[in-house]
Amino acid sequence: MGRAGRPQGPPKGSTEEANALAGFLRDLTAGMTVRELAERYHTSKTIWGEYRSGTKIIPLGRLNSVVRDRIRDERGRTTMLAKARRLYEAAITAEQTVRSAEDPGAARRQVEADRAESEKLVKALLQIITALTDPDEPVGAGPDAELIRQHLAEARHRLGVVREVQQAAERVLADTPERGEGEGRARAPGAGADDEDRAEDHGEDRDENRAEDQTEDRHEDRREDRHEDRLPAVSARGGLILQSALVHDEVEEQRTEVARLWQQIRPALTGSDIVQGIVLERLDTPLTSAPPGGTGVAGNADAPVTEIRPTAARPHRRRTQLILAAGVGAAVAAATAGVLLYALPHRHDAGPARTLSSPPQPPPSASGPAAGGPSASQSSSPTPEPSASSPRHEDARPDTESSAPAKGSDVTDPAGVYAVSEDGKVLQWSGTGKSWSSIGSDADSIVAGEAGLFRINESDGWISQYRPASKSWKRIGSPGFQFIQQGSTLYALRPLRDAVMRWDPDKDKWQRIGIKSAKLYAGPAGLFSTNPDTGRIWKYNGAPDNWSEIGNPGADFAVGNHLWGITPDHATVFQWTEHGDGWFQVGGAADKIYAGGAGMFIVRESTGQILKYNEEPFSWTLIGTAGADLIVTDHKVYRISGDHKTISRWSGHGTTWTTIGPSATDLAAVD
Repeated sequence: MGRAGRPQGPPKGSTEEANALAGFLRDLTAGMTVRELAERYHTSKTIWGEYRSGTKIIPLGRLNSVVRDRIRDERGRTTMLAKARRLYEAAITAEQTVRSAEDPGAARRQVEADRAESEKLVKALLQIITALTDPDEPVGAGPDAELIRQHLAEARHRLGVVREVQQAAERVLADTPERGEGEGRARAPGAGADDEDRAEDHGEDRDENRAEDQTEDRHEDRREDRHEDRLPAVSARGGLILQSALVHDEVEEQRTEVARLWQQIRPALTGSDIVQGIVLERLDTPLTSAPPGGTGVAGNADAPVTEIRPTAARPHRRRTQLILAAGVGAAVAAATAGVLLYALPHRHDAGPARTLSSPPQPPPSASGPAAGGPSASQSSSPTPEPSASSPRHEDARPDTESSAPAKGSDVTDPAGVYAVSEDGKVLQWSGTGKSWSSIGSDADSIVAGEAGLFRINESDGWISQYRPASKSWKRIGSPGFQFIQQGSTLYALRPLRDAVMRWDPDKDKWQRIGIKSAKLYAGPAGLFSTNPDTGRIWKYNGAPDNWSEIGNPGADFAVGNHLWGITPDHATVFQWTEHGDGWFQVGGAADKIYAGGAGMFIVRESTGQILKYNEEPFSWTLIGTAGADLIVTDHKVYRISGDHKTISRWSGHGTTWTTIGPSATDLAAVD
């Protein structure tokens, strides 16, 4: 389940208008963490924190997407979209006005830079279209054919959008007086008809109608959310300052989308089932920037391309794809490269499909108890949380990365309590008092279990494993939508949630074990997955593509020694019988649910209570007040306080908690 984010302070925008927009966005996304927002809208947590603080103005297209998602009734949505646009235009105009006053030529230079960026995007998209319309291997039937058609339609749509951006930039430049040296007149985009003809010569027209017809419905909402009501404003509304800002806004949005598309299609271009060395480029970075040391692809036009090594020797879809990798890599992003050890998804079912006769909630068994709710067996009030004190951080050696294979002896001692500090450090508790030491940096979240300790850095998408003996980190893959451990195995969801992956540390690669999933749940009782289309929950049976459907949708699930679920209306807690699709009721209302070897716990937000299940239906014990997050291990329970200022551990008795650590944005523990 999503973890609560860092507490929000007052807006910190440079103008009152930026703060007003940030306040509107905060109200609109109330109840959502920055992690949830990053997952939903494919942008990093850091960027979402800046949007909500006012230090960065959210692009209008992304703002419109949030409004459409959060406001369900049509009339209210129309009103809120209009308000969002007014606030956005006021904020962006105020920001650009300040910049123009400080540097009168800044707006024109920005538009010229945006025009150049759009030209690069056009070239990248033409290369993508060329690769996806290979005349020597036309798209037909097969497991990846439909996915390729979808990507092709998406690429063509993006090409049209980016060309509109080019035209808008030209109009702004034509209306903007030159103000300084080096600010030349508007010129025609570098990617013209000749470039497009080259793509069409490779088969662009051949399957165009078929591909677009088959993907029209899938992409209609996406196109509307990302483009409607933005480019028309560039040409028809506002002054030059606003128009130049809107052009920049759109270029930034399309750059992110093209980079995302490239990450999606690159594995498919290898024609292999298991891919072991795909270069990925980072999102949300300027196309012309390079990583430290100047080793980025775009920083050097002749930079070598990481070899693509399929496990089985069979022809690539095109020999020119390596050239494409270099060309698109240079145009899509020039940032830190990563290795994605993911397999391509296969298009078949994860397990036998069954029709459940029960309503859309975990079904009670025929002999199950009558409806009721958990009642606290203690009437005493929770003990107040201990006051926070500053912990002692004993910094370890500088954080290092290794590409050498990890030795088993170096990762077999993951026991401990780990936290991510507000500045991204990975901290390890000494086991006594409030003493913590730094063992890493650049972490956004962490995962710990028998397989080891792992950190995820959202800025570059890498997941790395900690090696205690050498006090170093080994990169093992990038990126993923979710990482989770069950027993001694690390699992992941691919970025598009189109496949469930398992990490094989002996072979140092990832292997696909299941198809698309909305979310993974894991614990002593096993690995479980919810279907994104039906919401139903499935159990992994230990072999690739061997899954069993065991229940209907729920608001959330948790895995300990058993599997539990909350009904969609949050009114009831059920436990799986571990046989077929049988469930029985164990409690009433719950907002959140957590589980591990130490037991199952629920949180009721209306009362702020944490209740522990006593392994008997409707028998619950109050153990304390809820915080921002709860971590349940085999033997212990840890909590991040609601203000993120303290980490505490439950004594195992009553409502007594002991403070053990500092402020934290994420927490993981193994015992």
